[in-house]
Amino acid sequence: MNAKMKNSRAFTLIELLIVMTIMAFLSVALAVSFSGANQKAAFDDQKLQLINLIQTARSRAFSNMLSSSGEPTEYYVLLITPTFAQVEAHYSDTASDFAVLDKFTYASGYEASGLVPGPELMKVYYTPPTGEVCFGSLCPTTSDATTEKTVIFKNKAGTLSITITVDRYGGFADVE
Repeated sequence: MNAKMKNSRAFTLIELLIVMTIMAFLSVALAVSFSGANQKAAFDDQKLQLINLIQTARSRAFSNMLSSSGEPTEYYVLLITPTFAQVEAHYSDTASDFAVLDKFTYASGYEASGLVPGPELMKVYYTPPTGEVCFGSLCPTTSDATTEKTVIFKNKAGTLSITITVDRYGGFADVE
């Protein structure tokens, strides 16, 4: 009977348990890897939507579009808050004469923060048709020495973040 057992090509119970343990560890490592990749992809999607909104504000100023009633646009405002970002078209100097053209609400789990906390983290004014950029409240009639505005976009866990800076010499979004 011993000779039969030695020629047998079957796996022992210990060998099967070792292989199953190795497979379990590999499965866990693979699941963790995919979870991190999914988180990064979702963050990148949110980041790109925010950057596209910034570029939309700039391009709208260059196109100098009219309102639906044919009114010329005085200036466009890019507003970034902790929970959303939007582009507004202002048709006169009165605060109530504007329309929200584009709005992006961050998905749950994401937020923006600024160097100075508050309800408005970044407010950028783009003046048509040249696309001149300023950060003052009565742009472009007031002189504002600020040359750039910065906001930090991140997931609430704090594991992924980017810094977005808009400068007044072109209004481009610089991402770090």
